[in-house]
Amino acid sequence: MDNENKSRFFQFFYCESKKLINYVKKKIINIGDMDAEDIVSEVMLKIVNKADSTSTIDNLSAYVYQSIKNKITDNFRKGKKTLSLDNFTDENKQKTFLETLTDNTDITDEIERKEQNKKIYDAVNLLSTKQKAVFIATEIEGYTFKELTEKWQEPIGTLLARKSRAVKKLKKYLDK
Repeated sequence: MDNENKSRFFQFFYCESKKLINYVKKKIINIGDMDAEDIVSEVMLKIVNKADSTSTIDNLSAYVYQSIKNKITDNFRKGKKTLSLDNFTDENKQKTFLETLTDNTDITDEIERKEQNKKIYDAVNLLSTKQKAVFIATEIEGYTFKELTEKWQEPIGTLLARKSRAVKKLKKYLDK
């Protein structure tokens, strides 16, 4: 890395170090300042040591933030205990904080939950406007059919039929 790039790089870290440390602290709950600084320092050194004189980084900020994110992910994937989170335990005192963070079942459950929510959201959006309105009003907002009849000036049978068709469509889509 030539001196001009080194200077630019070190200037960036000097000016942005607090933001970078705060970024790490947002990504890892209950991490100490020293541990966050260690991650930022490791990334900085890795970038400086790997960069050769012919490479330039166009968007340094994006590159550094992505490198930090990758470092955090790598630490958790490898199960490294380089972060001193061993003193933190979950509410039931069964697992350390690091074990909780790296527990793949929690991550898998979260991913599955998000995928399921997206699938439900997509399914609801396939409904006609009137079916969607009845379904959301009764299932999410908690309105009764009697309240909707008065509010929308629609016969209760019409509302019941719309909801029935909506539920059938949702079941068909979600069973795929």
